[in-house]
Amino acid sequence: MIPVVVSIARTRTVVPELLERIHGGNVHQCGGSLITVRNVISAGHCFHEIGYTFEKYGVRLGVHDLNDPCHPVINYLHISRRSDYYSDGHTIIHDIAMVTLPISVDFDPIIRPVCLPSLGLDVTDQPVIIAGWGDEKWEGVTPSKPKELHTKVIKHDECSLPPINSTKLCTQSWEQTVCSGDSGGPVVWKDPRTNWYTLVGIVSTTDYCVGHGPATHTRVAAYLPWILDHITGLPSCLVV
Repeated sequence: MIPVVVSIARTRTVVPELLERIHGGNVHQCGGSLITVRNVISAGHCFHEIGYTFEKYGVRLGVHDLNDPCHPVINYLHISRRSDYYSDGHTIIHDIAMVTLPISVDFDPIIRPVCLPSLGLDVTDQPVIIAGWGDEKWEGVTPSKPKELHTKVIKHDECSLPPINSTKLCTQSWEQTVCSGDSGGPVVWKDPRTNWYTLVGIVSTTDYCVGHGPATHTRVAAYLPWILDHITGLPSCLVV
């Protein structure tokens, strides 16, 4: 499993009757990526509330199996979203959010930060990996173990999910695609110079989990100034 991916969950205080029966009392909602000792980046549409969310959301780090109770949930998060974020249920604009943890985490072989891209990084036609706990099919069941989708970034004029602009990137695979539960998770490119994972996208939308359909993602490089303004401290890795 890519060690940068985290699970963002709704906690038992939200819908207790349901949550007590699922994944140790927490329902996986979205993915995210660890970028500093106190920051996780995800999609804006993953959060119905911003600011200090107390116990409404939780983050689990280094988790390979959502049913494993050995990975505690970190609560009392602060959620930041762009002031110009917009969603009408069909179109999402500026789909990015910053999660600030109340404590610093220790890095180890299974909990690692991902590199942030440079402003001009272009990975069109490059292979990327999408990691997360997305459903196997539309309105399916959330798997307990994360999956990796090896796919490719395609040109904007090849993407059939409008609108596509400089703040988004599009991937397409003929076998699998992202689905509910993958939102907010990482789209990473492995830098051939360093073999480090670089976060180039944040999973945003897909076409009803159709295997051959495209998926659009927030292009991380387009939001680098906003990201640097909202992290606590310095990024753990920045591609130059």
